[in-house]
Parts: sequence; C-alpha cells; structure tokens
Amino acid sequence: MVNTLPNAPAVTANSVSVALATDQAPVQVVGKCGIDQTTPGVTNAIVVTGGAISLIDRSGYIRGGVIGATVQTAGGAAGHIYSPGDTLILPTGAGVVAPAALTVATTQVVAATVAAGGTGGANGTQTVIGTTGTGIKFQASVTVAGGAITAVLSIAAAGSYTVNPTTPAAEPVSGGSLAGAQLNLIMGAATLTVSAPGIYGAPQTNPIVPVSTSGSGSGVAVNLMSFSPLSTPVFSSNSGRQYFMFRNESSSQNLGASIGATAAFGAVGTTTFGPNGDGWSEAGGRIPSNAIALIGGTAFQQFTAWEG
Repeated sequence: MVNTLPNAPAVTANSVSVALATDQAPVQVVGKCGIDQTTPGVTNAIVVTGGAISLIDRSGYIRGGVIGATVQTAGGAAGHIYSPGDTLILPTGAGVVAPAALTVATTQVVAATVAAGGTGGANGTQTVIGTTGTGIKFQASVTVAGGAITAVLSIAAAGSYTVNPTTPAAEPVSGGSLAGAQLNLIMGAATLTVSAPGIYGAPQTNPIVPVSTSGSGSGVAVNLMSFSPLSTPVFSSNSGRQYFMFRNESSSQNLGASIGATAAFGAVGTTTFGPNGDGWSEAGGRIPSNAIALIGGTAFQQFTAWEG
C-alpha cells in the first residue's frame, strides 16, 4: 500500500504493528503505531510514549443513496387513489440519516366496481376496456345480464398509465356491444422513480411503507432495490487526536479516504485502499487533526475505524 494522503509520513525503521486482544492490558508503543486487527473491535486502549489513549470505535458502513425502487403492494382504495407524479416520503428510523423520496411514475387499475351497467350488451362473460387516460388501457372481465354489466369478475390487465383516467370513479368502458357502461376504478402505484436518494447508513428491511404522499393514495409498500455509495464522514475535526486507524473490511471492493468532509474515487485528495484489510493507522506528531471521510465501491461496505 502506498499512502498518499496529505501529511502521511513514510514508513520508518522504528514503526511497529501490534495485535491486541480484548483481555490484554494497554501496550506501550514508542513512535508511530500500526494496529493489525483481525477482528473489528478487539481493542479499546493503546499507550503511546507513556500516555494511555482510550479508543473510540468509529466502525460502520459506507452510506448509500437509493437509486432504484419497486412497488411491493400497489395500494389504492375508494377515495384514496394514486396518480402519476405523486411523491412518496419514506420513513426515518434505524440507519436512516435522511429518508428518500420516490415519485409514482405510472399507475395501474387494482380493482373496479360497476358505476353504470350500460345497455345493449351481449349477455355472459365479456371483456371491457378503459377509454380515457394516457398509457396502456386496463381490461376487465365482467358479467353482462339483461344487456348491462352486473358484476366485475376480475381485472384481466391492470394497464399502465402516465395520466390517470379522466374520472376514475366513472370510467367509460367499451366492448361486449355495451353502450353507456362505466366502472369505478381503484388506481394503485405501478412503477416508481427516485426523486431524492436520501442518506442511509445501514441496509434497510423491505418492504417499506411511506409515511406520507402528496396525493390521496394510501396503502402502497415499496422495496428499495439498489443504492449508490455516498461519501461517509468517519472522523470529525479533532485538534486533540493522538491516534486513528481505519481499515477496509471488504473482500472485493476498494475503499477511498480523504482528509476533509467528502471522499470520491478519482478526485484529488482521495486515496484508494484495497480490499482484505488495507487501511491506514497513525499516531504521533504528524497525525492530522482534520475531518476524514471514506467512500466504498458499494453502499453498506463495512469498515473498521478507531480514534483516540
């Protein structure tokens, strides 16, 4: 590993690495210190040039922002339908630094009842099709008796709407030789886009129920499918810092580190550390007091970090 972070001293002859077990007393280290930990969280104190340093565990996960989400449950109910353009705000909770916001991109028909039976229909089971709205129109299987729709048997095709039917509660339908027939539609969410990725410090458990919507819809549940890695603050500026260490716990992904508030692969000031335990530890006179940020090859990549 070549350490190119600012003010990083070269390896010297008096450098020493130590491995500490949890039942060990603090170890005396003179000069620069490197900690070789095979398991995160195995030590809580070191001694440098006669003084004990109590370590604070800063280990965690690289933060992530949502880049992909799908509908688990379409939702929708009488008087509470979803429309394209509705914004869904996701909840806060464990591991959520800032919640994501999703936008309903398309809707679908999840249920329907008879609003007007119409006349002139061919008796028996018929298929009727929606007539208004923008997108792929829904299809429903209905029972026609006495020339009118008497029951909706099923939604044969949910459709995909970028603009909802003009009047969902009284959507004109065609088919089965019917005239004047209308169905009362329940519109649920079909597809989503990410309008704000949020900041997540740990993986989330799907499905997730939004806490609010900009429209009237209710009952939708979503799955967060993919995240992009975000710059993750690990150490705040600390003028009294005597020691710090971070290590990449991934077996396949690189870890980026930068002195300052942000880290980004390929950016000036961000140094790359390889997988399988590569990292940086430092104690002594040239240790930086700056804030330090990390970024990973993937969101929720684990790292070990200590400060004292």
